[in-house]
Parts: sequence; structure tokens; C-alpha cells
Amino acid sequence: MITDIYLKDITDITYDNKQIETYNEIESLISQIKMILYTKQGNVIGDYNFGCNIEEYLFTFNLNEDELKYKIMNQIQTYCPISANYNINIDVKFFQGTLRDICLIDIYIENEKMIGLLIK
Repeated sequence: MITDIYLKDITDITYDNKQIETYNEIESLISQIKMILYTKQGNVIGDYNFGCNIEEYLFTFNLNEDELKYKIMNQIQTYCPISANYNINIDVKFFQGTLRDICLIDIYIENEKMIGLLIK
């Protein structure tokens, strides 16, 4: 059984302010993936490869959706060992915004959308 720190955001509708640990493997996997997505590469002392730098990719003109999917999946496979137990799919779409480009990232675990990230 997996035990992990409860990292659910207070804005999540399923947030429980009395819970400090989680025993749910999917919840732990989601938390680990969010850590990867929200961490800039180079910010973790001891492992400067951890993190995705997603906002910086919006300004990289030669990066396409498939390359960003690959970068995210590579991070998940490297830093989330329990991800090997699940079918994970990533959908990335770029849109032209008024001030800057917009990126929509959806992450599916076992064909259910678990993480949606909009970066503007």
C-alpha cells in the first residue's frame, strides 16, 4: 500500500482539510505529475533535470505538440515510478492568443481525464 502526503489544492472540489495523508495510488500519481508540471527545470537541488518548463515552451517557436507530449511523458516515466502501472495519455494543443500563445494540456490516466492545465 502506498502512503503519500496529501497535496490536493484547496480549490479542488474534493479537497478535505482534515486529511494529511493519502493511500490512493492514483491520487499520489496525480500529485507527482502536478509537481513535475509546476516545477521549472533546474529548481530542484540535486536533480536539475526535474521539471517541465512548460511556460518557456510557449515561446519556443520550433516546438510542436508532439515534442511537448514527449517531454512531459519522459518526465513522468522518469520521476513517477508508479506511472508504469497505468495507461497514461497526454493531449497537447497550442492556440494563438491575443497577447501570447495559449497551451492546453490534458492528462488522461486509464482513459479518464485527471489533469487539465491551461497556460496563457
